[in-house]
Amino acid sequence: MDMKINSAYLLITCNVGKRDEVMTQIKHLNGIKYIQRTFGAYDIIARVESTTLDLLQRFITQKIRTLIDVRNAMTLHCKPNLESSDGKKRNGSTIETLVTTGNKLVTI
Repeated sequence: MDMKINSAYLLITCNVGKRDEVMTQIKHLNGIKYIQRTFGAYDIIARVESTTLDLLQRFITQKIRTLIDVRNAMTLHCKPNLESSDGKKRNGSTIETLVTTGNKLVTI
């Protein structure tokens, strides 16, 4: 049986001068598959994976967004397949933006 993996990219903004501290805090968390410093609007990009969307949401809201020096974390949820305008599925992934409102994840 194939296990569907839910994945997302996190675009993280940190308090001034705290990027390296935040990276140290999250880089060894279970579920973090990739992490990189960035320059510009965001300080860090990270890829996170989970077996369910609910676990992915809880990981982001409880483990990442609660860190004292994380000002903002935008979630880009990856869908497992691309679908073209003709309805044919293609290999790859698409990204949809998820915004946390209270305890709910809302697709925009």
